[in-house]
Amino acid sequence: AQLIIFINMYFRSRAQQRRFCLQILIGSAAIFAASFFLGKFSNTDSYLGDVSSSSSVADFVSSSSFLRDKRIRLLRFSQEFFDPKSTAPRIKNTVTIYLTRDSSDGTHFNPALSIFKTDALQRYGTGRIQYIIREHAECDLDCNIDAAALQQEPCLAVTRNSNKDMWCDIDHLKCNYPQCKTMVTNDEMCSKVDAFDSRQYFTSDGPDFGGYLPLGPRLGSWQSLLEIARLKNPHFFNMPASKRKFAFNAVFSQTTNRARQKLAVDIEHQGSTSKLPVFTSIMTERDMDANDPNNRNHNQLRSDDYMEVMLDSIFTLSPAGHNPECFRIFEAVEAGSIPVLSRDDLHGAHHPNQRNREHLNDLAHPCQNALVHWYGAPIVVLDSWSELYPTIEGLLKDPAALDEMQDKLIAWYGDYMRRVVSKFEDFMLDSTSPVASESPVDSPPGDSINIDLLST
Repeated sequence: AQLIIFINMYFRSRAQQRRFCLQILIGSAAIFAASFFLGKFSNTDSYLGDVSSSSSVADFVSSSSFLRDKRIRLLRFSQEFFDPKSTAPRIKNTVTIYLTRDSSDGTHFNPALSIFKTDALQRYGTGRIQYIIREHAECDLDCNIDAAALQQEPCLAVTRNSNKDMWCDIDHLKCNYPQCKTMVTNDEMCSKVDAFDSRQYFTSDGPDFGGYLPLGPRLGSWQSLLEIARLKNPHFFNMPASKRKFAFNAVFSQTTNRARQKLAVDIEHQGSTSKLPVFTSIMTERDMDANDPNNRNHNQLRSDDYMEVMLDSIFTLSPAGHNPECFRIFEAVEAGSIPVLSRDDLHGAHHPNQRNREHLNDLAHPCQNALVHWYGAPIVVLDSWSELYPTIEGLLKDPAALDEMQDKLIAWYGDYMRRVVSKFEDFMLDSTSPVASESPVDSPPGDSINIDLLST
């Protein structure tokens, strides 16, 4: 309206008045443009701060601007994430991570590398590091050293453990990347504890692995969460536990741990007399790529369907596989679903013994205290899987307590991931900053649910 008035005055005025009106129009346009761009950039900065402080994808997509702001496609994988709670100086250090090939063709993606591909290091980081990820990095068996590997900046060379001959073993890794720290993934039985500087799959039986990184969610699962968020109302991700459709989901294969076979039988027997709304997809075998349209394993869910089930489940069963730590724990929490574990699995009391060998029956898991960081988490820990249905039925009687438990879990998970990523940053930078002195991956005891207390 103001613009129309000034235009009308302009054409009805004399030359001097026209110059005055023109100056007002130009000044108004300049003020409007400045306000627009300042507001746009200040909103962007705030949004990045909100994203970085999220403890899960539930918080990540809760912003009202998520669906209407197309810039999210650029911002969500920005290298500018930082944790606003951190007191560490926000000085960018470049760290190059070399993800070496697992085979001669290098075409197969190793899910254990998902932690480097889902931007978890940025989402939960302090902002001190900018990562450069080099996929399909060479590991020349003749050790013809690439000049790029001799850079002075901090770097990490990552290889995959194998029960057979490793494609890139520790000797070849050090030869190809002599300036880099080394890391092994897929060592679910902790057979390479002393050989590498850092690792996945924690064990207390070995050196202090400052460079330990948890599994996090699988890349396909994380991508499915983001895609579901793009297509659906973001409130779907903030759904309170008490409003979800399924009491629990049981989605796992039976081949990786002998105890899973017994759990499958327990679910079948207990479920036959229960009215709990549950979702089960228990496979005898698991295909590595469920999203492949040629996959004939019809019992295995595609990642989109799998994550939608997680998002609509109050609880998620997470029985131990080859290792007590599994992707499912992280995928459940990122979707706001509360993991359920047995006490034996939490403490690694048994060898997975998937081939049912007699001499392994009484042995503990080789990775000692593999889930020690989760001892204080607000999750459900059962003394036995036989207590599953009575326990869940009892918990469902108090919807408010369910929602409170869900909130505590999401907050706990965010704090845990920030601590462990901060310690990884210290490891990469050889830092002695105060952030690293908080014993970052220790969790206070006392929040896990003890079934003995519930039953009384």
